[in-house]
Amino acid sequence: MKTYESIQEAIAGDTIEHSKALGLSTSMIHKWQEPSTDFSDSGSFNPLDRTITIIHTSLRRGRSKNPYAPLHCLAASCNHVAIPLPKTHANLKELTIELLDAVQGFSALAEEAAKCMADDNMTKREAERISDRANKACREIMEFVARAKEAAK
Repeated sequence: MKTYESIQEAIAGDTIEHSKALGLSTSMIHKWQEPSTDFSDSGSFNPLDRTITIIHTSLRRGRSKNPYAPLHCLAASCNHVAIPLPKTHANLKELTIELLDAVQGFSALAEEAAKCMADDNMTKREAERISDRANKACREIMEFVARAKEAAK
């Protein structure tokens, strides 16, 4: 699915409501829902295009600790988890290491949660730390599952 198609699908014809909520013109919201592959198109670079550009630029430059942070932030703000798909084929030795990493990730989540709940009082900051650690553990576990399916013969 193209970015403009996903925006079309999400807006579902409610361009005016979305333009009001965003404080932008309806014409801008319309342009986000059209292709923008070159200067002859009427579409405009939409927020997803811009976010993808930030991620790809960060990856290309190689200096960011987490080039996917915008993606993870967006997913978390919508109560979702972004899970990366593995790019390489895993052999069974690599798969064992992946499993151990996933187990360590879950262990770190349990330790963090236990620390935060020790005083029988949960602060927003502690809940955020638990949530961040849980999201990371979910990604690690799902990556292991994807690699296990890939390694099956």
